[in-house]
Amino acid sequence: MKSPAITAKVHKEMINLPKHGQGSIYWGSSHSDDRINLSFKNLIDIVEFSVNNAFFTLGDKIIQQTNGIPMGDPLSPAICIATCAMFEMSWFDKLTIENKEHLHIKRYLDDIYMVADKNKIPTIAEITRSISEDCYPKCLELESTPDDEYLECKVFTDHSSIYIQHWNKNHDHIKSHGTQKHYKHQHYDSYTTAHTKRGALIGTWTRMAMMIN
Repeated sequence: MKSPAITAKVHKEMINLPKHGQGSIYWGSSHSDDRINLSFKNLIDIVEFSVNNAFFTLGDKIIQQTNGIPMGDPLSPAICIATCAMFEMSWFDKLTIENKEHLHIKRYLDDIYMVADKNKIPTIAEITRSISEDCYPKCLELESTPDDEYLECKVFTDHSSIYIQHWNKNHDHIKSHGTQKHYKHQHYDSYTTAHTKRGALIGTWTRMAMMIN
């Protein structure tokens, strides 16, 4: 169902989004005062500004970052995901039509999940090797995880049922060493605001509750 604020001619060169607070994002332009129109060129300009204006201080020096995604910029995750998705789409387009019909790959943030019908794809081993070695430039590479782990979850199967359990990457290290290996959030006595720390905890608990349900 289209927003009534959208013009009749909807095209995918323009998006409109709410000016304040949360709300839906639509393709096309809007004439509403409480929405913002962004063209594809606007988005590119925003990304270029973010990449070219990453500055931070070191002592009394001001340093400009020139390589990689901007440190601390809220756009960095989106830039990283879009960059990886671009390489993945280019790689997928080169596959044969037969392989595409029996191979499904989904990205969720920085994780990729691939489901393939091995009986219909005789070259599945080559495809698995190719996505790991040929899909991305040399500066990027996939990190393998066990088959029963995905999106910080443990996946269990029981006949025709699938169960998901929240998995802490630090669990084994905490059991064997008594300390965390990966620091994922701000320390409790860091300068970060209290409501930000509470938000990180609430977000984790909410995700765990959704998995359980």
